[in-house]
Amino acid sequence: SQQFAEGQGEQEKKDLARQLLSFLIHQVVIDEEAEVRDIDVRGDAVEQRMQQLVQDRGGEQRFEEQLDASGASRADVEEFIRQDLLREEVARAVVSEGIPDAQLREEYTRRLVEFTEVHVAHILVQDPELAQRLAGQATPQTFDELARKFSEDPSSAEQGGDLGVRQATDFAEPFGSTTVQIPVGQIGGPIETEFGHHIILVKERTEMPFETVRDQLLAESGEEFFIDWLLERVREADVLVNPRFGVFDEQSGEVIDRRATTPLPPSPGDVQVEP
Repeated sequence: SQQFAEGQGEQEKKDLARQLLSFLIHQVVIDEEAEVRDIDVRGDAVEQRMQQLVQDRGGEQRFEEQLDASGASRADVEEFIRQDLLREEVARAVVSEGIPDAQLREEYTRRLVEFTEVHVAHILVQDPELAQRLAGQATPQTFDELARKFSEDPSSAEQGGDLGVRQATDFAEPFGSTTVQIPVGQIGGPIETEFGHHIILVKERTEMPFETVRDQLLAESGEEFFIDWLLERVREADVLVNPRFGVFDEQSGEVIDRRATTPLPPSPGDVQVEP
């Protein structure tokens, strides 16, 4: 009811109905998995999410006005929140089993530049031959002087090429990834970016430990893993959809519009999902 605003076309309403029906089919699979794994959602977790929703919607009065306008009840919203939280808990359990730490560590290493803070200085020149000569001459002790004399970066040359402490991802590539490869206290390059040729001195570097970002990596890598898992479970189920809503597409795991050439399903039942 909240989605079907006044003036929406019939096709839009049908599209939204199919989206909702797809969600409900997926939820049956999630509910069954939660039962197998003995996963439940605490009432206080639902209440905390509800309070956040009310705040996001502009406060209690505004939230109640929106409920009245939509025709939904507070219990409807609480049940939706419960389902959403249950999905999160099931996803966390499925992903934790399916993605080993070794895979997460590989992802951590591959994306190390995202989790690294560096203090670097550089010498920027446009001439590649000059860049090679300076790279051969520069030492940590002479870097400041060479940067002041040769660097063409007006924002850092007077500071001896010092760029301060920044996230490695703040720099253009391959500058950023190079800053996580050069040993601290040493010089690397020259490397080329869109700005010219750089000789880089890494003064300090701080990397977020794997344990600190593990949950983030698990959530990011796990979303695709969980969707694949869910679609596989849905495809294994016997899903029969009332043809007035559409047909169930096993490839996408969604209810789609039934075209004139689409065969009717074998049963007229509204929705049946049997694992």
